[in-house]
This record gives sequence, structure tokens and C-alpha cells, in this order.
Amino acid sequence: MLLHLQVRGQVSGKELARLLEVSERTVQRDAEALAAAGIPVQSTRGPAGGYRLGGGYRTRLNGVGLDEAGALAFLGLAGPAQQLGLGELLEGARIKVWAGLTGEARQRAGQTAERFHLDPVRWFGTPEPVPCLAQLAEVIWRDRRARICYVRNGRESTAEIDPLGLVLASGEWCVGRAAAHLPRVTRGLGGVDR
Repeated sequence: MLLHLQVRGQVSGKELARLLEVSERTVQRDAEALAAAGIPVQSTRGPAGGYRLGGGYRTRLNGVGLDEAGALAFLGLAGPAQQLGLGELLEGARIKVWAGLTGEARQRAGQTAERFHLDPVRWFGTPEPVPCLAQLAEVIWRDRRARICYVRNGRESTAEIDPLGLVLASGEWCVGRAAAHLPRVTRGLGGVDR
């Protein structure tokens, strides 16, 4: 809650409940508990009301976890992060990083985000769905072997691969591996322990 208030300024109880995945009553109780602990959480009633931190209060807690740290590589690339199943981790890390910025640094970062947009997808053409992309990303994170089904020259085949990484190039996901060209995955993915 503190990180959201620090980054966003004033936030409604309803929005905090959504962000924290709790009830509005829980938000109210937590705000009261923080205020009782000496943290200047202030509340304003009414349609334009909400919660905010008073007196320029800032917490130095950011608590970026290992999984969130891994997701930081996708800052500015929310779409690909979502495709890989990292959307929530990335948003959590982004909030924590923004909370750690000073007012001037946060303003500069906000201006940059408003003026530059990273769009790794081709503008003309229809992106093809990528079956099992999040599962393949998990295989790569865990340094596992994967069994894939693919079609080459009109014939369906199966292969086991040791993927090194994933690349998003011009809107198409590719798997980096030690062997030659990776066939397009068409159906199913099974993890295989080494």
C-alpha cells in the first residue's frame, strides 16, 4: 500500500483494493493500522477522495524480489512480458522501482515514458499466436529440455531441444538454441527433465 501511495499520490480505496487484491474494508483497516504506527496515511472522503501520504513521507522499502528482478528486463515491453506470463511480476517490480525514485527522477522517468514508446511488433501484418510461450519461458528459466511438435515441409515432427533463450524480433518469437534453425512450434510442449 505504501509503495502505491508513494508512486501514485492520492489513490481511491476502490483502486487500492483492486491493486492489492483485497477488499475496500481491508484497505481501510490497513490505512488505520499504518496511521496508528506513525505513518502519515491520510484519507479524504467523497467522490474525489482517497488515501495519500502526508508530509512528504517516503519509505525506503522497495523489496524487489528475484522473480521481479528478472522481469525488469521487460520494462517498457509490457506486451511481451504479459505473453511470457511475467506481467504481474513486472508491474510489481515497476511500482517498487518508481517508489525508490526521488521526485525529480520520477518526473524525468515519467516524461520519458510519455515521449518514447517501444513497440517490438510489426505494424503491418497479423501476429501469429504462439502456443505454449509462457511454458517455454519457464523451461528456459529452469534450464530444462523441451519436447516440441512442429511442421516442416508439410510434415509434423517432434524434437527435444535445449533452449538457450527467447528472442522477440519484428513481432515473432524465436528460440535460441545450440542447434540449427528452430522449427515453428505448432502444437504442444512437454518439459523433459535432464
